[in-house]
Amino acid sequence: MSVVRVRGARGLDAHDSAAESHEPTVAKFTKGKAMSTVHMLQMTKGQDVTTALYAYLADKKWKGAVIVGGIGSVTSMTLANPISHGPPPEIGIQTLDEPLEVLGFTGELFAKGHAPDNMPGFAGDNPTHYVIHIHVSVSHSDGSMTGGGYREATVMRGLNLYLMELA
Repeated sequence: MSVVRVRGARGLDAHDSAAESHEPTVAKFTKGKAMSTVHMLQMTKGQDVTTALYAYLADKKWKGAVIVGGIGSVTSMTLANPISHGPPPEIGIQTLDEPLEVLGFTGELFAKGHAPDNMPGFAGDNPTHYVIHIHVSVSHSDGSMTGGGYREATVMRGLNLYLMELA
């Protein structure tokens, strides 16, 4: 595997215009044939994660994306988890209003009308043009963990999400 180019990475290429303009850092990794580009969406303290994701997708005009990972910290996070087996399952909502370290952040996002048929019904229940289906795991200050279906969060110090466009 060889690194083709990393643009805008803080401290790595101070002369790159992307480092100064807050453009997403783009890293391309290849092995033989070129792989898809991994895009880094950088968010700062106080940003609404959902709003930043929707704005990023709208700007890119992507019909779909997969979030391959994320690292950072959030607060005021709302999660959803099933609390019954019935069809449809009853969903419990939990809001965590405390500092949280992101341990896992993966998911899929689609422009409405382009989502697969097996997406949960609530995933498209929002006022945007996107269907969002994300799972997260976070740690609390005592080291315990919580996870579930992502609903909303606010960035505490910083959050980087790594996305790839779905063709």
